Amino acid sequence: GGTTTGGTTTGGTTTGGTTTGGTTTGGTTTGGTTTGGTTTGGTTTGGTTTGGAATGGSGTGGVVTNLCANGVRDRDETAIDCGGGLCGGCAIGDACIVDQDCAVGLCDASICTAPISCANGLKDGTETATDCGGICDPCAVGQTCKVNGDCVTSSCVGGVCTKPPTCTDSLKNQNESDVDCGGVCSLKCSLGQTCSGTADCGGGNECTSGHCNCPSPTEQCGPACVNKNNDKLNCGACGNVCAAGQSCISRACKTAGVTVSSVHVADIQWIKANITVCHSVGSPAIDLKDLTLKYWYDADGTGAQVAQNPPWGGPPGSQVAVGAAPAPKVGATNVITMTFTQSTVLNSGQCTTTALQMAVHANSWGTFTASNDWSATDDHITAYAGGTSLIWGVEP
Repeated sequence: GGTTTGGTTTGGTTTGGTTTGGTTTGGTTTGGTTTGGTTTGGTTTGGTTTGGAATGGSGTGGVVTNLCANGVRDRDETAIDCGGGLCGGCAIGDACIVDQDCAVGLCDASICTAPISCANGLKDGTETATDCGGICDPCAVGQTCKVNGDCVTSSCVGGVCTKPPTCTDSLKNQNESDVDCGGVCSLKCSLGQTCSGTADCGGGNECTSGHCNCPSPTEQCGPACVNKNNDKLNCGACGNVCAAGQSCISRACKTAGVTVSSVHVADIQWIKANITVCHSVGSPAIDLKDLTLKYWYDADGTGAQVAQNPPWGGPPGSQVAVGAAPAPKVGATNVITMTFTQSTVLNSGQCTTTALQMAVHANSWGTFTASNDWSATDDHITAYAGGTSLIWGVEP
């Protein structure tokens, strides 16, 4: 179907090697297809194909080489003979760029890793510890976590799963104001511990400036609150102990000598005692403002008590109150207290010039038997310097 001139075939077919649409000159085929190695757009000379494209490799002398099995990392492969767009996926542990470079699993940190599993013995995916946390089951106490939901205890503290918060776990958690105290805990916080309100503090202490502190006028000495105005063991300062026979008066240790006497007024519907206070010769002056007097008596079952206040007798500023005794006893179920808001100084040997009348009656106007009262004798009327330091009399 073509013309052959001197061995040259143009536009026809040559037997012993099929040439289509090409030209064979002296055994050379140009621009055609040669069977025994497919050549497209190339030249075959003496059986050698040059400049043609071979799918999956290259051919020399009719032999095809697979570039995805040549033991070399070439072209766009991410590891030897795998990955990229031409070769198959890589094995676990091989290098990768994207997930598609891996035969199975994922490309994680440029390495093919096993598929995400909550039982593969690896910390992968969103897990916070091996095979737990994240999308997997919660982790046990002691394992790492990011949020409470990562833990079986629902308590992630400092990146570690902990036991559920309690008021005895030595941690400040829940809404505790300090470690294991205040807030939801029944235990109140001690002096110096943090607080949100006075309800967080124990021992009658107050929450000021975010900490449990002693209520005024007391101050902290060690673990206790004391009144340095009249505390003989902490007079004016923590640990300052007054000598025998001295009292703490206005933050100073003083020898405060007083004597107290009384005249009882007969009236079965009243407890009336006219008190006289005398200063002891040779002792420092005393101010009635620093003095508290107490008269202990038995209410004899008469019910609520009413104090005569202001008293009928006494210096300006005298105040009388009545209440139950701190530790009621026979003869001393109640106590009358007299204090003084204004200064009246007694110097050496001086006595009060007007009777200090302490008087109460029952609200029911019931009758009393005054003879069985604790303070029916003068040395059982008690006097206190600074409010608490006993300087005269015997308490019931």
